[in-house]
Amino acid sequence: EWTADLQEKLPEFADYPYCIVMPAAGRNLAVVGLQERAGLLTVCRMFRELFCCCDHLHVMGLSHCDVKLLNWVRLSDGTWRSTDFDAARRIGEELDDTKELSTAFTPPETFIILENKITTRVRKTDQEAPYEPLVVGPPFDIWSNTVCFYSFVAHKPLFP
Repeated sequence: EWTADLQEKLPEFADYPYCIVMPAAGRNLAVVGLQERAGLLTVCRMFRELFCCCDHLHVMGLSHCDVKLLNWVRLSDGTWRSTDFDAARRIGEELDDTKELSTAFTPPETFIILENKITTRVRKTDQEAPYEPLVVGPPFDIWSNTVCFYSFVAHKPLFP
């Protein structure tokens, strides 16, 4: 329906070979934080919905494992959805190296110092690790969502 209205307004799509016409996309949390100045009550309501989204995943036995500002999208009806589930794991599974994590939003227990280097406590798929692998669960996502809240309200990252 919206394309029919648009086709009436434009001379011909063939005249615009480098354009793609699509419905308006949802906005991610990073863009909302930069371009909209919501009051504290609105922000608290919004993050309550985000935490409820994570809780729903946890009740279903999943942990997102990559919660960050870019992975929350607000749809045109105002509801929020989580995206980018390639790092998601069942609660109780070990975190492995199949997906690079967003370290600015990852809980501190994800990291360990080995040989004077900071490394992540993920199970390496090709070798035995000299540390206990990290088992994922709700605290992993709760930490990440809390870092998102701080970053959103303070307009700066918790860990630069």
